[in-house]
Amino acid sequence: MNSGFEPHRRPNESKLEAFRREITEMRSVNWPYRRISQWLLDEKKVKVSYVAVRNFCETRGIVKGGAEIGDVDGQRSSSGLIAEQADSGGRRRQLERRKAAQQRTARKNVEKKFTFDDSRPLRTRKNRQTLGETARRIGDQD
Repeated sequence: MNSGFEPHRRPNESKLEAFRREITEMRSVNWPYRRISQWLLDEKKVKVSYVAVRNFCETRGIVKGGAEIGDVDGQRSSSGLIAEQADSGGRRRQLERRKAAQQRTARKNVEKKFTFDDSRPLRTRKNRQTLGETARRIGDQD
């Protein structure tokens, strides 16, 4: 039975997943994303933008000039340990930003601690007016 329907893919699976090995190899020999997207169009008849290729590579840890970070289809890449140590720049920046945000939050929490001094009355907008009027009345009596 030969129907005109495409085989079912998982909804979150990229159409680039079928070309993962080729893309990994191209990135390992420093191909830019635009050239990879053009190759996919010319050779495989798959129309994708270079941004989609970039997102695919960043999500899966495929780095330029090296192998993929971690496993490739369940097999350890030859330079997997080196790539893991290198880590992708995007992931490293994300962790640095998260750490900086946590530090800023911690500083704000320390700076904004409120200590109540019960020897002085609490000043509010309402009692500032009455305190001012009281001070004027005392000044008038002198």
